[in-house]
Amino acid sequence: MLFFLFTLVKFYYILVMSMLKNSVCINNGTVLTGFTVMENCAVMVEDGIISDVFSQKRLEQKLLDSSVRVIDAGGSYIAP
Repeated sequence: MLFFLFTLVKFYYILVMSMLKNSVCINNGTVLTGFTVMENCAVMVEDGIISDVFSQKRLEQKLLDSSVRVIDAGGSYIAP
């Protein structure tokens, strides 16, 4: 049982680490920064680090690379 649990944790660790090496854009959310609340915004994460926070309007103007995974937050909160 312990071996199975260890294998499962290792699998999820590898899965998460592989996702962190790619660029992800989370859009259509409310960003909580600790200082302010920004509604209808997007967050760009590159190599596991937040690289940019911008409005939905700027996202529509931005040309994203085809390798960027876009995730719709559906109005949910986004916090670091």
